[in-house]
Amino acid sequence: MARNLLFSCMVAFTAAMHAALVSHAANAEGPAYRTHLAGVGLQDPRQKVDAMQPPWSAVGRVQTELGSRCTGFLIAPNVVETAGHCLWLSHVRGFVRPESVHFLRAYTGDHYMAHARAVQIIIPPVTEQIRKAIVAG
Repeated sequence: MARNLLFSCMVAFTAAMHAALVSHAANAEGPAYRTHLAGVGLQDPRQKVDAMQPPWSAVGRVQTELGSRCTGFLIAPNVVETAGHCLWLSHVRGFVRPESVHFLRAYTGDHYMAHARAVQIIIPPVTEQIRKAIVAG
């Protein structure tokens, strides 16, 4: 069940979304877990964590309906932090509409804990100054 979130470069979601982000697991399509990554090798010293358990469950996938995908993380029950470039549309020199942004909590490539849709994108003041400079040319 989709809930609303608020995205800010932070992204914020409605308070009701917190229950959705905690409530149910769901399947997501994606690649199978790989045994190693290029550049890391077979003797990978990293340890796999349980993405469904705190604090790792606060990390998830931010994606837009235009196809962009980034990492985001909960900084409050209804606010997700992500990088500004993940929500920026260079061809229109502006940010995506909030309703086109989704957060998949505890996304692992084939599963996620919860889904929420953004209701607002909050642009920090420094980022807003940079955006105005870009738009002005």
